[in-house]
Formats: sequence, C-alpha cells, structure tokens
Amino acid sequence: MSAQLADLSRADDNSSPDPSGRLAGAGLSMTASSQEPLRTIAGETGGRAILNTEAVEAGVAKALKDTSVYYLLAWKPERDENRGGKFRRIEVSVRARPDLSVLVQRGFYATPPAEPKRREEAKAGAPDGAAAQTPAPDPRARELFAALRSPFPRSGLPTALTLNYVMAKDAGMVLTASVQVEIEASKPAAGAAPPTDRVEVLAAIYDDQGKVIYWNAPNRSITPKDATVPIPEVYRVSFPIQTVIKPGLYQVRIASRDPKNRRTGSATQWIEVPDVSKGGFSLSSVFIGVRPSAETTGDAKADAAAPQVLVLADRRFARDVPVRFLVYAYNAKSAPAGGKPDVAVQVQVFRDDQPVITSPLRKLDTEGLTDFSRLPYAAEVSMRGVPAGRYVLRVTAIDRVAKSSASQSVKFFID
Repeated sequence: MSAQLADLSRADDNSSPDPSGRLAGAGLSMTASSQEPLRTIAGETGGRAILNTEAVEAGVAKALKDTSVYYLLAWKPERDENRGGKFRRIEVSVRARPDLSVLVQRGFYATPPAEPKRREEAKAGAPDGAAAQTPAPDPRARELFAALRSPFPRSGLPTALTLNYVMAKDAGMVLTASVQVEIEASKPAAGAAPPTDRVEVLAAIYDDQGKVIYWNAPNRSITPKDATVPIPEVYRVSFPIQTVIKPGLYQVRIASRDPKNRRTGSATQWIEVPDVSKGGFSLSSVFIGVRPSAETTGDAKADAAAPQVLVLADRRFARDVPVRFLVYAYNAKSAPAGGKPDVAVQVQVFRDDQPVITSPLRKLDTEGLTDFSRLPYAAEVSMRGVPAGRYVLRVTAIDRVAKSSASQSVKFFID
C-alpha cells in the first residue's frame, strides 16, 4: 500500500489567486508525476495506492479489509522457467467475470538479478572485533563479509539457518547453528567426468554488546561419486557449526557464496541461551529433522531407535517423511530413597493455533542411563495426510517428582 496527500489548493489557502488555473494545472501535473512511482509499486506488487485524499483513515481501513479477505493461490513453475534471470509475468483473472479487478503480484524474477557492486564492499573486512585474528581478506572473502554485514537478508543464494542450544556433559552450554545452502549443480560436458561444485560459508556470533565471540569460514566441495547416478538440479548443502557458549542473548549471522556465479546469500537469527546450572526443571531446544540413515552418517550399524536427529535448517518436510525431533530434559528430581526421575512427555502439533495432533503422556525412559541431569527424548510424528502449510511442534515435559513442567516449541513446514 502506498499513500500520499495531494498538494492542491484548499479553501483556507491564503495564496495569490489563479484565475486562469495555470498554476493549479502545473501543480496538479507535478503532483501526478511524483505519485506515479507509488502507483507502479502498489500495482505491480498486488497493492492499492491511496492518493489525493486527506481521509487516510478510510483508505487504511479498506486496505486492512482487503488483506483480511483474500484467496491464496499456489503455483510452482517448471525448473527451466526458473533459469536465465528473466522477469516472469503472472496474470490472474476470474473466469466469466470481466467486471472484477484482481490485485496480484505481477511477476517474479526467475533468478535474482545480478547483485550491484556496493561501494562499501571494497572496504569490507573481517567481522568487527575479529580483524586481529584474521589476515586481510581476498576479493572473494570481501563478498562474503559484505553479505554478512548486509542489514537485510540477501537472497541471491538460498540460505537457511536454524539455532539450538543444548547442555553438553562436562562442557556447559553449546550453541548449534545448522546452515543449509541451495546451489545449482553444474552439468557435465558430453563424455566428461562429473564436475565438482563448491560453496563457501561465513559464520559469526555476536553477543548482546555487538562483540564477535566466534567466527568461522567453512567451505565444502561436492563431487558426484557415481557417474551413473543422475546429477540433481540442486544441491542442498548442510553445515553444522557448534561452539561452547555462556548463557546470554546472541545474534548469529551467516553468509554464503557460490564461486561459479558469485551469488551470495545471508541469514540472521537471535537466540537466548538460558543458564540451566541454576537448577529448576527445563528443556533444551527442540532439534527437528529426519532420522539419520547409514548414507548420511556413514555408519552402517546406525541404530534407528537411538536419540539422534539429522537437523534440517529450513525445517521443510515432505508429507510422507516422518518428522523426528530430539529434546533434553534438565534437572529432573529423582524419587526419594535413591529412586529414578519420573518425567512424562506430551507432544502436540498445531496449525493456526488449533491442535491437529495430540499424543498421550508417555513416561521418559531412563533405562540404562547413569546421568540423570540430562535426559534425552526422541520421537517421530507422522504428518501423512495433512495439508501443506506451517505447523508448530510443542513438547511439554512434566517432572512428576518435583511437580513442575517445562515446554518448548518449534515451527516447521510441510510441502
């Protein structure tokens, strides 16, 4: 929505008279010209321009009504339509109703346009506070640092970030950043060996005072192992980043770069790491993903029932793949006379604040555990048959000995 008041004469205006109307006409023409960008922006993005009125409240009320009653249209273009960086126009109409006007985004870029060269990129260096720890960056690194410092997420290279915290035995609190970067796979020439693709990532963690307390620049090469297996159109490359951290508020920034086309992406998130050493029943973050397989872990003897999760940074799942999660319960009290903790867990899945799945209370199994200060709980939730959309997984744990409870929630998407 765009809004602007018209710069026209009013009854209470004390300016000189204009019998011929030339001044008013010139002013009206200038006003219309200055408003044209507002009309264009509103129209091309599916909005409505509110112009030449002092009744702004009525225009805002209409805009709110328009955005509260609408149709959500889903459409996925073919992969070939997403190549070439062209602008793809979208047209929507209501059949047999030419009298209706449809407000819709007029189109999209198949791939983001080339990123403009910014003046500050030539001056970009290591994250503030880390310059003394690093050599002067080369031009490639400057692009990563510029993306890391960008005030808005860069979308040239799709980059997802999810943060979790957990208390590690004998180490304290550990912050885990799961990064996922989506790069286009290079196609091999006829008769040539499969090409190697590479992606670069820069990670920085800032405390609540803006000081860099951790940074890292991992990169990864992807080479197809078997030439007989078709090369995918897109590689989704994952980077797990872990560091021991003190309780507090932190900001994590991630920048990514594809060397072959120099596109960059970035993501930023905040997280508050609690101090579980103070006692009191609490939970870790909810690690959500899929069940690790022998292919992903390299362990042919991997136990499917073990409390492990392959975290997906974008938290997107297909309906036919069970959603697995892992959470730890801390500081559960043991029963008197050397007994074990008695913790029950309930799992709920919500859509639009309405529960769609509610599990019965299940006692957390402590068989074989010797450390009761951190109790793991892993389970899977089947989303088969549910509509696509955004969901919330809520895990509630009840310490029946201490008569206290704690809960954690995490958002995820079903495609």
